[in-house]
Amino acid sequence: MPTLTRQTMTKHYVRFTYAGSFVSEHGDEPIRSRDSKIILPRGAYAWRVFDREEVRHGGEVLKGEPKNFGPRHIVGEVFDVERVRREVPDNDILLSNMKCNRWPKVIRCRQGFIPMEKDDVVIEPATAQP
Repeated sequence: MPTLTRQTMTKHYVRFTYAGSFVSEHGDEPIRSRDSKIILPRGAYAWRVFDREEVRHGGEVLKGEPKNFGPRHIVGEVFDVERVRREVPDNDILLSNMKCNRWPKVIRCRQGFIPMEKDDVVIEPATAQP
């Protein structure tokens, strides 16, 4: 019986976020390294890189769970409470959500308004690649 070799590797991926009908949708693509230049696909508004262990055993590739997520990069604009009051018509629900959930800032992107997380990197739409 032949001996099967097992090879374990760390692979790098980028997870793109797309606006969905009710919630955001995601698509994962392999990348060469975590420092690779990311080109945002049409329809995507955010991305983040992550790692995954992959084991080649015989003719199969077994993929582990995603881990080591980098910060979320979002194409959009940052709004604090004052800017929402000034620039967003019919803002009662958004302001209420910000207050109740203790969101000091939100990001307006293709999906609408989403809470801004501590490590988010926001890219102004004018500077984002097509």
